[in-house]
Amino acid sequence: MKNLLRFLTVMFAVIPLSVLLCNLIEASDILDLPKDSFLAFEHFTIGLSWLIIFEIIAFLLTILLIVVEKKKKRSSKHLLFASVFYLVSILLFFIFILPVNISTEGWTVLPLEWYDQRLHVEYATAIRAVFSFSGFSLIVLALLENRNYYRVYE
Repeated sequence: MKNLLRFLTVMFAVIPLSVLLCNLIEASDILDLPKDSFLAFEHFTIGLSWLIIFEIIAFLLTILLIVVEKKKKRSSKHLLFASVFYLVSILLFFIFILPVNISTEGWTVLPLEWYDQRLHVEYATAIRAVFSFSGFSLIVLALLENRNYYRVYE
């Protein structure tokens, strides 16, 4: 049961992380796109916003892992910090990205300040990628700590 929980935590964490890292890698190219090309790009990627559900599930599974792994202090600390990083990433989405997606109706309607809104979304996505990567790295560290724990004490 614990191994299934660990596996699901990693899987739900890595899926949104991969999309966020792709956005981070291409962020400089996205910022240079002209208006029409940017709209075409956003129409392609707007459907990926539902991946926030995976990140929320990863956050909840990380909290559950903290409870399950509470006897392992070092692993619990890694998982606690990972959950904080996921929470910050989720909050960034709901505070900075979702309102812009709603106000632009999924980037089908461009307000006058569309360029500023684009900057907010792209920078928030880049920051989310860093937090998500940090959270995922801490989950992996916690799982590696568990592996060492079992070797020494079994």
